Amino acid sequence: DQILNAKSFEKQGFAKVIDEDDLSVNVLVKAVNEVYENRGDYVKAIEDAPINNAVDKVLNLIDKLASK
Repeated sequence: DQILNAKSFEKQGFAKVIDEDDLSVNVLVKAVNEVYENRGDYVKAIEDAPINNAVDKVLNLIDKLASK
């Protein structure tokens, strides 16, 4: 579900979610400004995420298991 994914990303510090019921021009502008001002925090959260480089991790696991 897209809403659950969005909330998960927000909880991890990757995104800002605005509930549809709360959406207005002012809320959107405030959120965009907040994300822009805190963009470094979002980038750091994504870079520090344990899922970072997931493709490399999967490929390394396949190589490791294939060599057994």
